[in-house]
Amino acid sequence: MVKGIIYGSETQDPHSEQVAQLAQETYNANVLPMLIKNLPKLDFESKKDVAQIFNNLLRRQIGTRSPTVEYLGARPEMLVLLVNGYENGDIAVTCGHMLRECIRHDQLAKILLQHESFYKFFTYVELSAFDIASDAFATFKV
Repeated sequence: MVKGIIYGSETQDPHSEQVAQLAQETYNANVLPMLIKNLPKLDFESKKDVAQIFNNLLRRQIGTRSPTVEYLGARPEMLVLLVNGYENGDIAVTCGHMLRECIRHDQLAKILLQHESFYKFFTYVELSAFDIASDAFATFKV
């Protein structure tokens, strides 16, 4: 249902008012941190859905404002949760996908670069699990 509101359907484009209302309720209820914290409990397809919805909300703009970027900028602990996701092989790639989308925004990249968790990437890129190490390196390159 959430994906239907955000993406619309084959026959209908999404309604911007509904998307705005959904996004606002997502912020008000702190749904994004709950989704990130509970990623390990989700199946593969649900993890992909979470990343897709998260990234779509992150790209959403109202004029020159990016409400989700502002929301995350006020909650740097969420970026740390995504970084720490590399420590769990079941969610590492999903967290990496969301984190790369975050750091495309200067405000969020600056927060991460100034946070001590940034230095964990030097460990993550050397992990023996190739998929996690290569994903961490892809994030590090952004």
